[in-house]
Amino acid sequence: MTNKTKQKPTDPLLTHEALHMASFLMRSVDGELLEHPAIQENEEWSALAKKAHQALFDLYQSIGASLPDGKQES
Repeated sequence: MTNKTKQKPTDPLLTHEALHMASFLMRSVDGELLEHPAIQENEEWSALAKKAHQALFDLYQSIGASLPDGKQES
């Protein structure tokens, strides 16, 4: 969904919160799904879990790149 109205700048604290949550969820997908035996034994599930992890990684990178100081948290 695209919003064609001009967006006001996001509150920096909300941006950092979103960055943190993207990192948290990426680590959760890694530890709880990618390493799960049932996921590892099923090629389709494994591919979907990897896709979810990659999407969260891409989101994390995009949010981090938008920060004024260009720094990302770990």
